[in-house]
Amino acid sequence: MVADLWTKVNFHRAGKKLSVGLVLTVYLLSQATSVYALTAEQKAVFQKNIHYFNIDVCSTGSTASGSGSTPSAAVNKNVYVIGDSLTVGMRDSGNLKAKLTNAGYSVTDIEATVGIGIDASIPKIKADQGKAVSKAGTVIVGLGTNGGDGSPASKSSVQSMISAIKDKSPDAQIDWINAYSIKHDYSDFNNLLGNFQSSGKIDKLLDWAKEARDNPGKYNLPSDSLGIHTSPAGYIKRSEWLVSALGAPSSSAAVSNNLSCCPTSGSSSTTLSGRDNAEKVWNFFIGKGLGNIAVAGIMGNLEIESGFDPTVVYGGSHNPDPSTVSVAWGLGQWLPGSKVIGIQKRS
Repeated sequence: MVADLWTKVNFHRAGKKLSVGLVLTVYLLSQATSVYALTAEQKAVFQKNIHYFNIDVCSTGSTASGSGSTPSAAVNKNVYVIGDSLTVGMRDSGNLKAKLTNAGYSVTDIEATVGIGIDASIPKIKADQGKAVSKAGTVIVGLGTNGGDGSPASKSSVQSMISAIKDKSPDAQIDWINAYSIKHDYSDFNNLLGNFQSSGKIDKLLDWAKEARDNPGKYNLPSDSLGIHTSPAGYIKRSEWLVSALGAPSSSAAVSNNLSCCPTSGSSSTTLSGRDNAEKVWNFFIGKGLGNIAVAGIMGNLEIESGFDPTVVYGGSHNPDPSTVSVAWGLGQWLPGSKVIGIQKRS
């Protein structure tokens, strides 16, 4: 009996303290009209009541930052090159920097070491001397002739290199030169790179193997034990090929300094890889450079919203065409579903 009474007394006291605390908290919050745990830009978005992805912001020509027009992302023309002895040859004998500059690029660095492999090159990316990698809109990788094959170890090395680049420059386009030798078969390694390209982790596969194989007299590869290197004249031609295969600075390598959620025109569709929708979602965001924890957070949200069902309509029905859907629809339960049509037309 005494114990029960003591418990009731303590509970009553605790309740009074909690009530006072709640009243005080509400009062302070009601007075703190200028206290924000936000940046100035985020505060502006919040005050405009744009608390979610709103395609209408894009279609009306206004922006979250209130500038009155939809800002377009500038192309990042900075390029960083990392490679082995073949890149050394292009840099020192093939005038690669000048050729890239003439093509419209700004070269942040050409990091090349004779005999180096993928794993030994990753610390160079992480060191990021002079912020050469961080500034890059395009990163060209010319690695794999030293130890590259189709093994799980090589797969892990390529993934680690991609992750290191994305850690420094999340929006950078990654273009990888595949390998070729008249003495050794690199087809397993090149197929491995092709798989990374198919999954979206490598943006462009620069097919040196096909170029060298189709034009044996152009590059005069030596018949030594490696069958890889060429002459100074050959390195000039290889540099010319690389710049041609690379193309002009891409709009996908863009610098964005605004809060706009609006898609840019001219983007292409993405081929999704995976055994089911959940795996496709995972591969897509990993391919965009997000980390495992970030992707897991996105997937947790999508699972709750739709169970990874891209045609589900709020309430449980299904409709593959969102154009007439006035309620929430799809993977993210976008509201209304018809807004997705606007996104598609601008993509």
